[in-house]
Amino acid sequence: MNNKWIWIVIWSFINFFTLLGGSYFLFKSTILNERLIINEQPSSIISTLAMRFLFTLREDYHLLWSILFFIIFIHAIVAGIASSKWQLQSIDRDWLIINLKISAQKSNIYIYLETLIWDSRNFLITYVPIMLSIGHLLSLKPIKIILISLIAFLCFLLLGIMSSIFHNRYINLQKKRVNSLFRIVTSILIRSFLLVTALELSKSLMPWIKDFPLTSNNIEIEEYYEWMQLGITSLGQLFGPLEYVISFHILPNSILANYAIGDLEFHDLLIFCLLILIAGGLSVFLAFDNSKPSNKNYSLSFYEKWIISLSGMIKTKPYITFLIKSDLRTDYFFNRFPIIFGPFSFWIQVGIYTSFIQIFEPADKMYHLILSFYFYFFVYFYVSTMFSNLNGMYSLDSIGNRIILHLISKNNVWSIFLYKIRLFLITTLPLFIVCDIVFMIINRIPSKIAIIIVINHMLFYLLLSTVLFLPSVICPHYNFLNLEQLEDYPDQKTIRNSIKYLTVGVFIPCLMLPAALLMSDYISISQYLIVNVFGTIALFFILLGSIIALIKSKLINYKSLDDFSL
Repeated sequence: MNNKWIWIVIWSFINFFTLLGGSYFLFKSTILNERLIINEQPSSIISTLAMRFLFTLREDYHLLWSILFFIIFIHAIVAGIASSKWQLQSIDRDWLIINLKISAQKSNIYIYLETLIWDSRNFLITYVPIMLSIGHLLSLKPIKIILISLIAFLCFLLLGIMSSIFHNRYINLQKKRVNSLFRIVTSILIRSFLLVTALELSKSLMPWIKDFPLTSNNIEIEEYYEWMQLGITSLGQLFGPLEYVISFHILPNSILANYAIGDLEFHDLLIFCLLILIAGGLSVFLAFDNSKPSNKNYSLSFYEKWIISLSGMIKTKPYITFLIKSDLRTDYFFNRFPIIFGPFSFWIQVGIYTSFIQIFEPADKMYHLILSFYFYFFVYFYVSTMFSNLNGMYSLDSIGNRIILHLISKNNVWSIFLYKIRLFLITTLPLFIVCDIVFMIINRIPSKIAIIIVINHMLFYLLLSTVLFLPSVICPHYNFLNLEQLEDYPDQKTIRNSIKYLTVGVFIPCLMLPAALLMSDYISISQYLIVNVFGTIALFFILLGSIIALIKSKLINYKSLDDFSL
C-alpha cells in the first residue's frame, strides 16, 4: 500500500512538470508568438476562428486570465456537485455520527471536504502549472504568481464547498411535493428555453448553411473562400457574447483577472469580498440548518405508473415489475429524475436540426447531409448522455451485492442484463420516438424518408444501447460501497472512452461515407437512400446480433457465486 502511494506521488510530479513545460511552450508559440499571423485565405473555418481567438487573447491579457479563472471556477462547481452526489449516496455519514459522536451537519461537511480535497489534486496538477507558465511569460513577479495561485486555490475550495452545500440542500428540498413539482416545471421550462434559443441562434447561420458550395466536384475556389469568410463572420458573431459574459466586471474570475494584470480597483475588491461573504454566510446557514426534509418522493408516482404500464405491454413477470419499482424509488433516481425530460444537448440539437432542415428540399443534397447527422450523431449523443447520467441505475453491476439474491434464486446474470436493457429502453426510448414523430411532422419529411429514419434510428438505438453495457459486462464491480463509484473505475473508464472514440471518430464517419459520395456526385439521391435502407440496416442487424451473442455467451454461464468473485 505504501509503495502504491509513492508511485502516485511520483506520477503526480511527472504530470505536473510535463504540463508545466508543455503549457509554457504552447503559450509561447501561440498566444505570445509575435510572428504568428492570420492567413488572408483561410484553410479552414475552425483553424481561422482559433487563430482569431489567439490574437484576441494576445491583445487582451485580462480576457486570457478571465477565461482561465472561469474554467477553474466551473470545475470547482462541478466538483462540488459531484461531492454532494457522493454524500447523498454515502454510508460514511452514519459511520461518522456513530463513531465520532458528531452531528449530522458536521459529518456532511467532512464528506464534502473528503471528495473536494481529492479533486484539489487535479487543481494542483493541472491549473497551477498553467498559471505558473502564463505568469512567467507575462513577466509577473514570483510572489505575485504564488499569490494568484493561492487565491485561485482558496476560491476553488470555497466555491466547491458552497456548491456542494447548495446542491445538497436543493436536492433534499425536492423531497417535499410542492418543491418537487416546482423542479419538474423548472426542468421543462429550461429545456423549452434551450430549444427556442437553439432555433433562434441557428437562424443567423441559415444564409451561410444555404450557400454551402461543396455539392459537386466542380468547385470555384473563390466561391469556397467567400463561403468560408461568411461562416467565420457568422460564427464569430454567434460566440461574441461569450467574451462579454466571461469578462463581466462583477464576476469573481474577472475581478481576479484584474488583480493578475495589475488593474484591481478598490470597488472590485469590495464586490469580490461581499460576494464571498454573502455566499459563504448562506452556505454556513444551510450547512447547519437542523430542518429535516420529507423522506417520501410523492411526485414521481405518476412516472412509476407510466413505466410499469409500458413494461406491461411486454409479457412481464411480477418479479420484473418489482425490480422496476425498486429502481425508480431509489434516492439515486430521484436526485436525477429531470434527465427523463431529455439532456440539455438533446433539445439544443433538435432546435439546430429543425432550423437547418427547413431551408432545403428533399431534392437537395444538403437536405440529406443534414439528415445523415440526424441519423447518427443525434442518436449517439442522446443514448450515451442518458446512460451516463443514470449509470448507477442502468449498468449491469449497479445491482451491487443484490446479485447474490438473483443467483440464489437460480437466475443467471444474463437475465439481469435483459432486465437492465429493458429498463433502459422503456425509460428513454418513448421520449426519443415522440421527438422523432414531431420532428418529421413539423419539417414535413416525405413518408419514404420518414420510414428510413424510423427504422434506422430504432436499430442504431438498440445497437448503441447494447454497446454501452459492455464496460459493466466485461469488467463488473458488484462490490461497490457507493453508486457514484461506478463512474470512476479505471478499467470501465478505459472501455467507455474506447467505445466513445471508436463510435464518434471511426464508426459514425464510416456510416456517413454514402453522404460524402452523394455530395461529390458519385451516387444519386435514390442510390443514397437505397444504401441507407439495405446496407446500413443490414450492418446494424449483423453488429447487434454479434454483440448480443457475445454478451450472452459471457453472462449465461454465471449461475452461482462460485463462477465469479464479488
